[in-house]
Amino acid sequence: MWEADDLLAEVPVAVKLLDAGVEPARARREVAALRLLRLPGVVRILDEGIVGGVPFLVMDRIAGTPFPGGAGTVPWSWSALEGATTLLLRTLGRIHAAGVVHRDLKPENVLVDAEGRPTVLDFGFSFRGALAGELTVEGAILGTPAYLAPEQILGGPVSAATDLYALGAMLYESLSGHCPHEAADFAELLRGRLTRPVTPLHEIAPRVPFAVANLVDRMLARVPEERPSSAEEVLDRLHGRPAPPAGAPVAGARVSEAELRPLFAGPDRLFHLREDAARELWARTQGHPARIAEEVAAWVRSGRARRDGERLAVDRDALDDLEGERAMRPSTALELSARDSAEQRRARHRAAAREKPPGDEGRLFHLIAGQDERHGIGAAQIAAEAVATALPLAHAGRLGPAVAALSEGLLAARRSARRGRAAEGWGEARPLGIWAQIAISDGTPRALDRVLYEVCRAGERTAEIAGLEGLIRAALAVRTAAGDRSLALLDASVAPFADPELDRFRQHVRVLAARRGPAEREEAVLAEVAAWATARGDEDAEASLADWLGRLRYRQGRFAEAAELHACAAEGGRWATARIDARLNGASARMECFSFDAARAEAEAGRALARRSRHAYFEGRAEWILRTIAYRSGLAEAPDHELVELAARVDVSFLEGAVCLTEGAVAWRAGRPGEALDLARRAARILAGKGREAGALLARSLAFACGGAPAEAEALSLAEQAVRCPAPGIGIQALGLVAGVCPAVRPALREAADSLTAAIPRRRWDERMDILSVAEALAAGEPR
Repeated sequence: MWEADDLLAEVPVAVKLLDAGVEPARARREVAALRLLRLPGVVRILDEGIVGGVPFLVMDRIAGTPFPGGAGTVPWSWSALEGATTLLLRTLGRIHAAGVVHRDLKPENVLVDAEGRPTVLDFGFSFRGALAGELTVEGAILGTPAYLAPEQILGGPVSAATDLYALGAMLYESLSGHCPHEAADFAELLRGRLTRPVTPLHEIAPRVPFAVANLVDRMLARVPEERPSSAEEVLDRLHGRPAPPAGAPVAGARVSEAELRPLFAGPDRLFHLREDAARELWARTQGHPARIAEEVAAWVRSGRARRDGERLAVDRDALDDLEGERAMRPSTALELSARDSAEQRRARHRAAAREKPPGDEGRLFHLIAGQDERHGIGAAQIAAEAVATALPLAHAGRLGPAVAALSEGLLAARRSARRGRAAEGWGEARPLGIWAQIAISDGTPRALDRVLYEVCRAGERTAEIAGLEGLIRAALAVRTAAGDRSLALLDASVAPFADPELDRFRQHVRVLAARRGPAEREEAVLAEVAAWATARGDEDAEASLADWLGRLRYRQGRFAEAAELHACAAEGGRWATARIDARLNGASARMECFSFDAARAEAEAGRALARRSRHAYFEGRAEWILRTIAYRSGLAEAPDHELVELAARVDVSFLEGAVCLTEGAVAWRAGRPGEALDLARRAARILAGKGREAGALLARSLAFACGGAPAEAEALSLAEQAVRCPAPGIGIQALGLVAGVCPAVRPALREAADSLTAAIPRRRWDERMDILSVAEALAAGEPR
């Protein structure tokens, strides 16, 4: 672990270098867990990749000391520990609600700052249902011995109770000065952990409040079921509150879907968690109370639902899995007799599968239920059917259920490989190739992490698998502002794919990477891609080319041309996500043409499609565009802080930064300089870290305008950047904001005004842009 400075964001960071021999899937698991856990109290991942064969992670640099923190003496008093423990339990509750178990909780992985706030680090051993895999070497024990739960020693399943055991060991040690099981060597420690009860804490630390000591003892129970069920339950008991039941009614009249919504935690805006969980539960139970209770219990047992205060938390991935599982089942149940043997049941499923064409409803379910290599139904058929099922779902925008189907195909292929039966051309590569297309179409780092994790677990390292890994790593590099690294990865290590659709996604990532560099490089790459698209000559290639050219025209300030190109792209191609993206790109272009009504219509259409597809990123982008239109039209009266926090949960940093900038402008107009300053600084930090120099410049200029006593040196530096800004509209606004509070910048504004406003029609000078109108910016440069 190295200390470093991020030269783009101008902040200190920590860089973790992993041994080149670290299993790739294990490295992906840490990255995926951190990507998922963008939560208070969890270290934040900023960048990752491989350089010179060495995997690396870039994270926030956390200042603090190992739990319990500070310079206290051992044993600690409970009053000295209570604050940090309470905050740590709240963080653990959020981590577990996201479906992640840390598995290596120890003092060194919980740093406590000077104010007593803990931050959880090092998710290298973390586990998540969607990321679970057979990564543990047989006989190996993962974690730090002093804090290992008995189930980890035995190689059993881990859960939230596993982390609570580790926290119990940390508290026991801090409050008493002794480890729960002290031993002379590793083997003795493990034997004691499995065979000897812990000496009750109150016997060796009598000054600890009895209720606290008793709770710590319960956290150290050898059997997970005897420990508290959740971090929330520990908090409830620490504060003397009875643990509220989280469940569903077990008796009474049938309930409606709407009546089920209060069972679940949200949010519904962008994520639709409560409404979708209620819909899925009702679809499975038809509102029968007893069936609801059984179903909820099954969700909790499988880790798909977790307690969140008085409600149940079900995340988007779990909902997608549940929907995909139900979608794979046939609508008409197969008639099976209770007297049938297991083989007879499998035979009936095989017969049902043979009667259905590929991709037909329920065929994948019947193939899985009837799988038997001896009867010609094995991994090859299941993998092929998974692809046939997933592709129409993916094209329609139902990415989650499509991934659920591919997961089944991949699992069948891996099971077959472990039994020594290759899938004859239908091994892991084909399902993973489709999954890669879905993840790139999704566009979020979380989706890319999930498929890269599966690619890294591939049993056979073929050239095709290596190409997929390079493609996904390049797509991730684009998302972390490393356009040069992404383009180098693609051109050096990813050859054109034989599958034309997969190769289209390779070209898509190349174009995205080129956009992160000089405009000349983007034009050169697009010239190559245009020749490729012409040679290919199908609808998807033509629609993609139109969208890519539209992005270039937008960058060149030719907004009307960009809008028309995006409109063409929105009407073509099979992928719903690509059509949504094109609509939103078109809305942004029309907004820059000051065609607010047309922009609003495009954004609302894109939002409706994104909502139907349950795509939080695209829906969030649509809401941001609509908020920006409202601001430019003078209709946004107060900042939308809820949208800011929801954008942070989407896990696409550009969106969070853009929303912060827009809402900062709203706050500034509303006469709330403190809120505007906080939002502008947040936007500047995010956008600079992602290589969005123009947006970061505008955010820093807004922060400067809100920041009180101006520093002339900073003002002149911002003015110099504004004059050189490749986006003249941004440059004139930045100059106007800085000149409004620093007279020393006004001559530079007057001198640069003509060149920065030349491309903006004079009739539009009174209309707001991102923050200022041209007229407002020019007025800031007038002598006073």
